Amino acid sequence: MKNRTIISLFAFMLAAVAGYGASFLVTRVATLTNKPVHRTYLAAPVAPMSPIMDWDLACPSGGMVLLDSATITNFDTDLVTNKTSRYTIDIGDVGGTTVLFRVKYPAAMAAGSAVTIAVAGGGTNDQWDRLLTVTSSARSLTITTKSTDCGDGTWKWTDVDCKIHGFDLKGCRYFIVGIEAIQTGTGASTATLEFKVI
Repeated sequence: MKNRTIISLFAFMLAAVAGYGASFLVTRVATLTNKPVHRTYLAAPVAPMSPIMDWDLACPSGGMVLLDSATITNFDTDLVTNKTSRYTIDIGDVGGTTVLFRVKYPAAMAAGSAVTIAVAGGGTNDQWDRLLTVTSSARSLTITTKSTDCGDGTWKWTDVDCKIHGFDLKGCRYFIVGIEAIQTGTGASTATLEFKVI
């Protein structure tokens, strides 16, 4: 019985969405009757979503101490020297609109150690497009260790604020990270950069 109720409710929602889409299209066409139309886009309405995923590797150990450029302007040529540690991440169909970053670092590293990253995104046939931070639209992000960061005794992870440490993906399927200021602090060569899409 519960299954039937759920199916019926789902069918009702689909009908409502279809009806809304149809009425919107009719209204839109009516307002353009006497105007030239360059291109018509038909898109289904969507709801915001956040996938559930683990933190994954964006830059491996050793890669955080390799400088690409103090100001990255070309994510192909500026990253080519360190390309083995500059992963192109394919988020596939995971969904989400924001990519978050944190640093995993040895517990012995002092508070105040930092790294500065820049991020670019793209599609299958796109050139790299610079991604900007969610809140301030900054072109780069400095991630700094703190004495209050959580850890397990061996490693610590920088705190993550979704607004400060997030980059808007702009609908891109791929992204890549470059280093504009290398990781500082004890054990910097063992630090790694991790990401999560939400």
